[in-house]
Amino acid sequence: MTRPALSTFKEDPSEWLKLAQSGDSEAYRQFLEWVSNFTQSMGRILLLKWNIKSPEALDDLIQEVLLAVHLKKHTYIPELPVEPWVATIVRHKTVDWLRKVTLEKKRIADEDLESIPIAADRPEVFGAHRSTQLDLDKILSSLSKSQRALIEWVKIEGLSIQEVAAKTDRSEVSVKVSVHRILKGLQKQFGGAE
Repeated sequence: MTRPALSTFKEDPSEWLKLAQSGDSEAYRQFLEWVSNFTQSMGRILLLKWNIKSPEALDDLIQEVLLAVHLKKHTYIPELPVEPWVATIVRHKTVDWLRKVTLEKKRIADEDLESIPIAADRPEVFGAHRSTQLDLDKILSSLSKSQRALIEWVKIEGLSIQEVAAKTDRSEVSVKVSVHRILKGLQKQFGGAE
């Protein structure tokens, strides 16, 4: 089976990640290049908010994001746009970086960190669609409270199965099976790929 040329996915990095999840190393290279450029644009804006203009700071942030994307790429849901997923990682890594850097200098209040924009706040800058958050809310609202919590912790916040098991006082196997079943149900309900 011949796959389409990567150039056909120029405007849709989601396709690169989908191919990368299937083992396509060239698609993965293209995706990471896109993540780097995306992080550079978004990271510059987020760091400037805190009056941080150091190119080294931006380079550190890009490396942190690339590592996080690599470690968390299995959490990406192929039916959803990739931009908000990456924007969330960039935002979280920016917050982590700011906390680490400013720990000696001053404390950043959580309410100040909450003012850092997320993709849905600035679609013209981050390239995300406003409807993405609405779509995600629609999907999550179809779940029970406990199912929603599991999906939010594992797939949105990126907590490990072990962390969620400890948080819910359940076994790791139970959490893993529950998440799998919930995702399968969502695929059937919302027409996702098998």
